[in-house]
Amino acid sequence: MTIVNRLRLLTAALGVAAASAAVVTTVLGEARTDRASSATPVQPADAPAGVDGSAKTKYTDIPALAYKLGSGETVFAWQVKPNLPPAAARPRDVLVLVDTSASQAGTQLARARNLVTALATSAGADDRIDLWTVNIDNPAATRSLTGGFQSANT
Repeated sequence: MTIVNRLRLLTAALGVAAASAAVVTTVLGEARTDRASSATPVQPADAPAGVDGSAKTKYTDIPALAYKLGSGETVFAWQVKPNLPPAAARPRDVLVLVDTSASQAGTQLARARNLVTALATSAGADDRIDLWTVNIDNPAATRSLTGGFQSANT
């Protein structure tokens, strides 16, 4: 076998291994069990309460800014931020679609159940949820389990 043929064989073997890893991870899910089950977003230490870190810019703390354009004209920007009370929570309609095909059997379906339960538990008093099962292989199995939007607390 020449060196070129060996390199072709190695490339093909690595390609098959990478494709297999991608398919297995997609079908079976995360293989590592040592990770925390719930991820919480990390807020920067200097961010004020209620402000997303991505909303903070270098101009956040500068109320007015003036600069000269290349043409010599002076322009300014004035930042107006009204101090408004937080808005009252509005009722939400949440549509949940759960894949019930054979590829979701076992752990994935149990995770979906836990997610729907947690969503219903954390929903507001006026929120409504409609839960659907989706199955492309069996269209008769695609249906609303709740019969339309229902109160999350019932």
